[in-house]
Amino acid sequence: MRMIDKIAMFGPFIGDWKEEVISFRPFIKWIYDNIEFKDYYLSTHFNRKFMYDFIGNEKFIPVYESLTRDEFKQKNSIHRDIHTKDYSSIILKNIREDISKKTGYLKKNIFQYGLSYIKSPNVISSINKNFEKLPYEKIDNPKKIVFIPDRNGSRGVSESVLNHLYKNYEDDFVVIGDKKCNFKDENVIYKRVDYFEMVYKLCVDYISNASLVICPCSHWTIISNQQGVYTLSWGKNIGKYKKDGIYGFENDNCIINMNKHFQQKVIKKQIDYTINNLIRSEKW
Repeated sequence: MRMIDKIAMFGPFIGDWKEEVISFRPFIKWIYDNIEFKDYYLSTHFNRKFMYDFIGNEKFIPVYESLTRDEFKQKNSIHRDIHTKDYSSIILKNIREDISKKTGYLKKNIFQYGLSYIKSPNVISSINKNFEKLPYEKIDNPKKIVFIPDRNGSRGVSESVLNHLYKNYEDDFVVIGDKKCNFKDENVIYKRVDYFEMVYKLCVDYISNASLVICPCSHWTIISNQQGVYTLSWGKNIGKYKKDGIYGFENDNCIINMNKHFQQKVIKKQIDYTINNLIRSEKW
């Protein structure tokens, strides 16, 4: 489809990291790849611009920094301090006007694409998503094992995994994540003075340079599979995360069903098996 006399406006997205990587970014990348516009503009959190290398820096309009810094009020595609009316009449309106001034195009010729501003997760067909690998940079002497203790999983299980890693692989693993992950004292990114500027870029860099990512089933599982890194996750309703799941990443992984008979030692055994029989033998 061609709309070469119109401008596409992606966003503004003020929601959380999970919804951005699962829905917003794959959806607008599909639009970018399938509908030809005169130009494309993007508005999202300033610390997530790195994901959109197909949009030039001069076409990027960051949302208010205060919205970015408050991670806990970001929920799915919304920010809890911004009502629907304010989103439409202030944020969306201001960014549309900004693009109009920069380009000289009438606002009616600026087509906005984004997620519905709703509390629940957006439902977008997988055929309208492009999960293209996220851009990343190489790390010198990266840790082979990356552990992301997302709060989507049981803290007790994650603590058991953390202790197992310290006991057996202390020199080979690193703990990363954002503020919605457990164990901030162990998190090497959380300790940085430039945390807000770099958190998500560094997370993607650490994941992409690893040989094994360990985390509860979550958006981190999806990112790791998307980046093509061997992934070990556990949880309930695990079908979508598997190699043959709806996302279709075809990435090697081990997804453990955490049913009522689940025991933490199953994860530990699988970690040891994966490292000793798959990772070390083939990649280390």
